[in-house]
Amino acid sequence: MRPDLLLRYLRKKQIKDNKKRFEQKNLQFSVDSLYDLNYMGDSNPDHNLDIHSPQNTVGELPVLLVIHGGGYTQCEKFVNDAYSKVFAEKGYRVVNMNYSLQPEADFIEVMREIFAALHWIEANAQNYGFDCSRLFVTGDSAGGHYAMLVAAIQKSVQLQEYYQIRPVDSGIRGVVANCPMTELYTAKDGKDTTSRFLRKYVLKDHVNDETYIKNISIPYLLDKTDLSGIMIITSKTDPLLYEEDCRLHKIFVDAGVSHVYKEYVGREHVLGHVFNVLDPDWEESQEACQDMCEYFSKC
Repeated sequence: MRPDLLLRYLRKKQIKDNKKRFEQKNLQFSVDSLYDLNYMGDSNPDHNLDIHSPQNTVGELPVLLVIHGGGYTQCEKFVNDAYSKVFAEKGYRVVNMNYSLQPEADFIEVMREIFAALHWIEANAQNYGFDCSRLFVTGDSAGGHYAMLVAAIQKSVQLQEYYQIRPVDSGIRGVVANCPMTELYTAKDGKDTTSRFLRKYVLKDHVNDETYIKNISIPYLLDKTDLSGIMIITSKTDPLLYEEDCRLHKIFVDAGVSHVYKEYVGREHVLGHVFNVLDPDWEESQEACQDMCEYFSKC
């Protein structure tokens, strides 16, 4: 199958499967929601975001930006809709964003979009009741990688110059990476199935650009920025990224980077990849989300 047709098929299947999942769950939330506000001032749906707030709440509330996953190449914000509403019920104004998918965009373009959303939040703080002194970011899987890059770029002039990004004036109080991807440097040789996929659809034109690959790979940024304070969530039964997350945890420990690392074990369920996003109604997912809120409160 042609690569473009395969990716089109995977994207359609992902949307179909996740819509079916959440329709079956039929979750109900007591929140107020605004859908499809554009943060780039254009008509591109990849630049839309949603805002979820506790029902009938006025005044400023802490803000949580949610960055969806999908292997960099798939998914949309709707997959994180229920997950976002969990945090809205806990007292946050949650901004759930779309961004351009790869390979149509690269890491530099995506990170510029994410920071554009953050600047939009700052510019619209009074309009929507955002307390930007309590601005947090979370992402899952590939979105977890992007969330960690937000933390890295925010604190590094060198990375800001490389990405051509202006940092957020109010700062980022805390970042949670949920079952995150962490780096693509080991994918550049394309020795296994996952690496071949990433090489073809994500690294693509940058596959031989070592500077680019290292500037998007978290373990290679420790000498360029301060990544202390990040929270990493994973599950021992995550078949995709558990080992990668363990490696990052060890790298942080060995480098003396303070962080929060939590592994969750299923009691009634097998906790797969990004379990608390895809199954937010599970008891284990509720525990993980509550732990995130406790982390935010201490930032």
